[in-house]
Amino acid sequence: MRSGSETFNRQQCFFCQGRDPSKVSEITHACQSENSGKVIKDIVDKSDNASWKVQLADIVAEGDFLARDIIYHQSCKTTHWRKYIQGPQRCSTFDTEDAAFIAAEMEFYDELLERTELGEYITTVQVEMLYTNMMRDHGVFNKTITRRALIAKISENMPDIVISPKRGCLPGILHSKKAGREAVDIAKAEKDIKGDLTAIFKCAKIIRQVIAQTRKKKTWSFTGSLDGLSESAVPIELMMLNRWILQGSKAATTDLRDQALHKSCTIMSQTMMQEFKTTRQVTHTV
Repeated sequence: MRSGSETFNRQQCFFCQGRDPSKVSEITHACQSENSGKVIKDIVDKSDNASWKVQLADIVAEGDFLARDIIYHQSCKTTHWRKYIQGPQRCSTFDTEDAAFIAAEMEFYDELLERTELGEYITTVQVEMLYTNMMRDHGVFNKTITRRALIAKISENMPDIVISPKRGCLPGILHSKKAGREAVDIAKAEKDIKGDLTAIFKCAKIIRQVIAQTRKKKTWSFTGSLDGLSESAVPIELMMLNRWILQGSKAATTDLRDQALHKSCTIMSQTMMQEFKTTRQVTHTV
């Protein structure tokens, strides 16, 4: 039973449901990161608001909590975070400017975490600009901070963020530990794949040249039967390639297996000889 679902509008702020006239023009944010979702869950768990608890339970049950199904006003989230998480003080005692500063910082950390979790590498210059813009958007103009102090603050509050120092004229870089490991793994895999494909391509070119030369020396044609297969017109390089593909470099353990392997290699080789196309045949258009 989903009590209260009829009056709960997921298109409105989770906390105020659009009932606060002072926030009509305030933009809403989607729950886009685990950090943001955890903050909302902590607020709901510590509060005595039964409606929030019911609606959050419904959303979590549907498995879409982090699927951006919760939207909220940043100021609402900040106010309730201060009320239920930071301390039991009443919201009316908060200084408006302090609340705006806290809201801006929360939004800054949330966006920085989301961007780095998505694998983005952000320079310290971009981080400083993001912080400045967040403060400006919330009307905070008297809370200046140096880049070094900002980086120290991020390091203290976001342990999963790796901060690489600047090198010469190049600025420092921020990224998540997880994204950094994944980037290294991906780069290594791409390097290995590229090397493998290069070797395979060279091998294919060698085999094509051998097939072309063999066909020039001796005209090959398929007899229409696989009985009494002959590899007389099949280059040994092609036969060996197919053998290594099918069995590797290991020798067959019995004569019977060796005969079966030889037959399979011959069939594959003759099929490839039949389907082989010269450069002229490939580029020729009918």
